[in-house]
Amino acid sequence: MKYIQLIIISLFLTNVTFSQSLRVDWMDNVVKKDFNTIDPDSLLYVYKASAHGEMTNTTFSDLELFSSIEFLQKAENHSIGYCTYVCYDAFDVDFVESDTYILKGNTSTNSIFAGSDGSEGFQIYLYPFAPDGNDEVDRFPGVTIIRVKFMNVKDPDNDFVEFDIKFEITVDGVASVKYGKPGDFTISPNPVDDSFKLDIDENLISNFNNSNLKIYDLLGNVVLNIENYTPNQEININSLATGKYIQAITGLDGQTYSLPLIKK
Repeated sequence: MKYIQLIIISLFLTNVTFSQSLRVDWMDNVVKKDFNTIDPDSLLYVYKASAHGEMTNTTFSDLELFSSIEFLQKAENHSIGYCTYVCYDAFDVDFVESDTYILKGNTSTNSIFAGSDGSEGFQIYLYPFAPDGNDEVDRFPGVTIIRVKFMNVKDPDNDFVEFDIKFEITVDGVASVKYGKPGDFTISPNPVDDSFKLDIDENLISNFNNSNLKIYDLLGNVVLNIENYTPNQEININSLATGKYIQAITGLDGQTYSLPLIKK
């Protein structure tokens, strides 16, 4: 099982449209966390990134509402789930609620909405895996932007509020990463005393001549940066403290590959 520490999720509120009867009281603007896939002792294990918000019915009449999610940009393997009156499972295509719910006059959504974690208001979740993925092992970085819209059933075209949320997901400190498959990349030895070599499958070596190799700590900080790395080059980490690290190498194709590294 891979435990996670979340690195960067950035959320922003843009183009809020105010309706005749609905007002957005607040939305999470920026949430920063860190996905870490190799630390089994992490106390920050989560499988989703959450944005929270609250709306108010500004009239004295009860409103019948429903909502929709539109993908403006979607990273590969990302999916969305959210909780309004009910909680919806992950999906990766545009979605319109079939259920409606009543928001009483002059009250906020805290009175009817509740997240799966028990928090009040409405919650939008970014899952860094596909709807049919394994939330214990799958983590994919990238940027996903969605448009959230809450509508009055009586006049959905003219009485609604909408806003955009941007999710920026990084995994192991990088925004675009693939995990080295067994046989493609090998750190030898691992755990490491003072130095190691990264053995790369001979069919891939040409992609990593004069490439960039970095080592991250578990907070996502770069603790060693080697430019113009040459395959089979010996890498000295004698100056690093004992612990767990992430070794990431970026090939000439721009793709970053990540492997866990342990310093004795």
